Amino acid sequence: MERKLRHLEFILSIENRLATLSSVIKGWAISLIPALFALSIKGIEIIYLVAIYLMLLIFWTLDAHVLTIERSYRAHYNAVRLKDPEKINFDMNTKHYKNTKIHGKKVSFLAAMFSRNHTVFYLSLSFVIFIFCYILSLNK
Repeated sequence: MERKLRHLEFILSIENRLATLSSVIKGWAISLIPALFALSIKGIEIIYLVAIYLMLLIFWTLDAHVLTIERSYRAHYNAVRLKDPEKINFDMNTKHYKNTKIHGKKVSFLAAMFSRNHTVFYLSLSFVIFIFCYILSLNK
């Protein structure tokens, strides 16, 4: 039983690091995009707008990738939790959980990218960027 608990602790520590990484990515997205606006203080040009939306897309895909990995470790945790303690081998491979469901959520990149939380966060940020650009264009 001790081996099973240690294995579950390993998996939980990975999940916690991934959750922290996701928060850091969102923080960078919120911080760097206004920094690009500051660079374009003279006037919003199309190149700045493209750069801002490209950065937003990069952060969104990176965050979705982290969520995909996190979901695969949740599926792995569930499998280890149900496993016989004598069969614990400390395997951390999560490749075979791809396209499976864990707690009703599919373990895939697209499912993670368009999850409710990610969609609301990144589309809201995109909308704020659009409004800010519109206000800047009115002041020209």
